[in-house]
Amino acid sequence: MQKLDFTELHQYFNDFSASIREAGNQTSSSLLEVKGEMASLNANLTTTNYLLMGLLILNVVLLFVVFFKKSKQ
Repeated sequence: MQKLDFTELHQYFNDFSASIREAGNQTSSSLLEVKGEMASLNANLTTTNYLLMGLLILNVVLLFVVFFKKSKQ
């Protein structure tokens, strides 16, 4: 009987496993970058919402002032 040598097959599976781990690591680091960008975007949107609410309140106050002045005339 001939003795089988699995060295090449073993090396192939080791390389394949390393490639899968590398793909997982790259995906993980990419997701962390995306998460950071999303957090930054969320903070910017929150600031924008506060500014828009301030403008809305200012417009409502000015609208009441204009109506109040017109009603006095």
